[in-house]
Amino acid sequence: MHDPLAALASSILLAALALPAQAGSAELTCPDLNALSDAGTTQYDREKNIAQLGSYLNGLAGNGLGSDDKLKVELLELDLAGTMRIGSGGRETRVVRGLADWPRISVRYTLLHGSEVLSKGEDLLSDPNFTATMRSYGGDADRPLYYEKRMLADWFRSRFGSPQAATSVK
Repeated sequence: MHDPLAALASSILLAALALPAQAGSAELTCPDLNALSDAGTTQYDREKNIAQLGSYLNGLAGNGLGSDDKLKVELLELDLAGTMRIGSGGRETRVVRGLADWPRISVRYTLLHGSEVLSKGEDLLSDPNFTATMRSYGGDADRPLYYEKRMLADWFRSRFGSPQAATSVK
């Protein structure tokens, strides 16, 4: 004899087991966008750059944190790699030469599991050798915020122990 209610319950259970585990998440906030040393030359550039870093950080958390984990990151300081120069046709171009224009990011973070605080702190991310270490990542330094994303990936991997966090910079 076939019990339709038991069959339905069994189907729901099997469907639930087939769903992938929900990944962790990250939220990047910035208390004062205009106080950052170098987040971009215009308000639009600053907002776009912070949004890109926030999206990238959320991707790292999605790959490296548990299902009920949430990483809250407050951006305290940002100094992008390179310096802005006026290029041909009067267009601004970010020039990366190394020397004293390496990327720096200062963050305050809290890692939560549900409502429980797992860890919190403040870190300064800096890479004075950012042009020399670029090749070890096999990445394309022409991608937007390449050096800053790479630093965030390294920080995420070392701070939260996710082995896959720094494998690629997109």
